[in-house]
Amino acid sequence: MKPLLKRIEALEKEATTRAVIWIDPPENGLAGWQIIPMSKGGSVDIWREADESDEALEARASAAANQHRGVVVAFGMDAQGGTR
Repeated sequence: MKPLLKRIEALEKEATTRAVIWIDPPENGLAGWQIIPMSKGGSVDIWREADESDEALEARASAAANQHRGVVVAFGMDAQGGTR
């Protein structure tokens, strides 16, 4: 976790608009994305809709991440909400 925090800190200093870091989901499958704007705190969970493709799910998560400035971390979630 320390390397990730150092990377986020460096990006916060350099980011003029936004930088999104995508963290792969756990090995048991992608069920959603948790979007966390580092400068604001809080999070938004974007869950897969019925019959939604990985690409469509990622597009919705990307749209949510793009609403924020600074560094945003997107964690892939499994069906239980677990992340890496």
